[in-house]
Amino acid sequence: MENFIGIIIALVVAILVAKDAQKRGMNAWAWAFGVFLLLIVFLPLYFILRKPEIDSAHSETDGDNQN
Repeated sequence: MENFIGIIIALVVAILVAKDAQKRGMNAWAWAFGVFLLLIVFLPLYFILRKPEIDSAHSETDGDNQN
């Protein structure tokens, strides 16, 4: 039972990392796979190496409304 709970936790965290990596323009599949297999290693590594979030809709209108 404990193994099943551990697999579910690793799967949920891997899905969340994949969604975040995709928003940041990183390889979502690779990060999700790494986090799922070795959570204790790849999750801290992801937090250290992740790029800033890409916000294309906001960055296009940043300077338009300034007078």
